[in-house]
Amino acid sequence: MRCCLKNDFGYTGPVEQVSAVNIHIDVPTAGAHPDFTPLTEEPDKVRVKVAYWYLSEEPYPHLSASDTFEAGKTYTVRLEIEGNQGYSVDTKYTTVSINGTVMTAGTYSYGNNFIGKQKSFTVTSVLLGDVDGDGEVEIRDATWIQRKIAGMELPFVFVDKRADVDSNNEITIMDATLIQRRLANLKTPYPIGETV
Repeated sequence: MRCCLKNDFGYTGPVEQVSAVNIHIDVPTAGAHPDFTPLTEEPDKVRVKVAYWYLSEEPYPHLSASDTFEAGKTYTVRLEIEGNQGYSVDTKYTTVSINGTVMTAGTYSYGNNFIGKQKSFTVTSVLLGDVDGDGEVEIRDATWIQRKIAGMELPFVFVDKRADVDSNNEITIMDATLIQRRLANLKTPYPIGETV
């Protein structure tokens, strides 16, 4: 859908309505830090940022990037979604998904070209081998370890406890190899894919 919009910056012109926004944010795990850098599949169309994380119990304290999640507690993230120049988001026409789940609830604020969504997570123990924190152990988890070892930038907060599958307090190529072996259904002496 195309329309015209005058925004706060004085832009007037044709605007494309964004029909869907897909956001990935690291699922909180015990010992990990809050993810303040959500990713979207539509970075040319929308900006997504974390307004804040908070513990979902009184007095509802906000978390900083240096805080760590505790198992058994529930945390909520508030996200702000805004259309880039030439694009518009709207609660009526834009579907927002967080980690693959369409968010039918959790809208806490909205306005002209702005949507605020929140999602709560109950923190469980760490899923060993789930390096990127998406809730599954996959081949890309081994690749993330290789990239980390090579000194490459990663698009999420790296949590050693998820990646150190042999529990030697070092992230090495052996951790990646053990994940690959587990995915090939070969025996490993470590509980890869289980919560620890």
